[in-house]
Amino acid sequence: RTADEKLNALGSLAVAARHHPLVLAPLKGELEVGELKVRAGVLKVLSDAGFPEAAESARRGVLDPDPALAATAAAVLGRWAPSGVRDDLIAVWMQPHAPDPATVEAVTAALALSVKASDLSGLKDAASTELRLAALDALRRQGARECAEFVASPDAALADAAAVAIYDDRLEVAWPALVDAGFRAGSALTTPGHLRAVAAAWGTGGQELARQLAHWLADRPLPGSGESIDPAARSAFHALLHWDTLPEEDPVLPHRPFRARPRPAGQAWQALTEQATAVAAWADALGGFLGDAARPEGERLYHFQERMKAAHDTASLDELAAAALAAPAAPALRAEARARLFRQHGPGAIPWLLQSLATATASEKQAAIRLLDQHKSAESQAYLMRLLDQARFGLVDPSVVPEVVEAVERRARAEGPESRGLRAALDAWRSTQPPSLGDPLRPWRPALQPGDAEAGRSVFLSDYARCATCHRSTAEAGGGRPVAPPLDGVGARLDGPALLEAIVLPADPASQRAGSAPADGGCRPMGTVLTLRELRDLLTYLRSLP
Repeated sequence: RTADEKLNALGSLAVAARHHPLVLAPLKGELEVGELKVRAGVLKVLSDAGFPEAAESARRGVLDPDPALAATAAAVLGRWAPSGVRDDLIAVWMQPHAPDPATVEAVTAALALSVKASDLSGLKDAASTELRLAALDALRRQGARECAEFVASPDAALADAAAVAIYDDRLEVAWPALVDAGFRAGSALTTPGHLRAVAAAWGTGGQELARQLAHWLADRPLPGSGESIDPAARSAFHALLHWDTLPEEDPVLPHRPFRARPRPAGQAWQALTEQATAVAAWADALGGFLGDAARPEGERLYHFQERMKAAHDTASLDELAAAALAAPAAPALRAEARARLFRQHGPGAIPWLLQSLATATASEKQAAIRLLDQHKSAESQAYLMRLLDQARFGLVDPSVVPEVVEAVERRARAEGPESRGLRAALDAWRSTQPPSLGDPLRPWRPALQPGDAEAGRSVFLSDYARCATCHRSTAEAGGGRPVAPPLDGVGARLDGPALLEAIVLPADPASQRAGSAPADGGCRPMGTVLTLRELRDLLTYLRSLP
């Protein structure tokens, strides 16, 4: 018979053995002979039926070079757990050839199932690194506190693996050992282990742990120019700043809740006071990275946010924000600095805004005007009106005119004594923008400036613009009925003015009368539906379509 036929027969016998186990007795003679996969099948069937001979055969089978037989034998030993099973299982690491990964997995599972934690912990000093890691893995599967004995190992790989097992599997009973190993001089832990030690200390809380963490941070070498930042030291700095305000998400494992004990406010204050010089040195180092254009902007932005939390006086905040405003190749960082200044000073931050409008990119200038509009004060209103007046004579960067007009329009709609002056300023600006026979697009030409493509996409999909009702493109799969021209590559087919004209002055008179998209693909005139800013962003989005 072929091996497959024999395996099919074994399956039938296994079913029969549920009621009559003795039907399997003749198979005992097949444990040591025949094809390997048949022997593995016989071993499993006899083990499931409770024949003690299976355990004796498994002692030899676990050392077989065939991974299928060795893995089956390991599973059998783990189930039967005969005397001396630990030594039988770990013998796979004493052979000249390295065990197959499937065998290692099966043996590790068997160790976790059948060997006491106290016996497994004795393997932390085994000669084989692979055996030490397998013993730790078995303890992890048991959820045993003996994992803590491995985190102090001089073997960095084993110590880090123990730290990962303790923290990631939430063996909180072993957290004290993890924290102790993380902050002890001469610890073998590397970045993965230190990150988890810091998080475990933060989750545990208490003044003493805050003090230990601050001392550990004080001993960490400060990074030099161009050097990468130690993630564990950065995490420690972050933990000390937020010791009393715990995050919802785990600082090490994304998308997992942070398991932390509640604690009273002010626990980290004493530790920070004792190590003020060291913590300030780290804060200054993080602040000094802002002007390093070689570092990714996201990293500099993160350090700016952390450094701002460490600054406790207005002068320090202003100095740090000024450094961020001068940072090269970092528009998001500069935008965050402006937002911080406005939160700190309100209208008093307008001088920084003036500086931004003189030197920043178009997108930054636009964001700065929107930020200014959020502050409803006499100073901000006067500044917006001055900008609108200057726009009449072309003295303002055209890229921000839509923001300025929209901000003044929004304030003019509000009831109050100032609204009359605002409406007068708008009328004065509009009087310089009338359509003419030579330039019918004149009122909307500010929309030809670069804008925000993502904001334009929102306009395209909005219920009030209804562009997606008829138009479709590859970028918006499934949108629109095929009743209007496809928009793929429209920016290459039409230049800016032509595209703007197609939106605000569609040629089809029926669309103008109906106020909606007709069946032949025309558009309703959007110049009275969308603001200048929305038109600009919509144009930017359409020009970005592939």
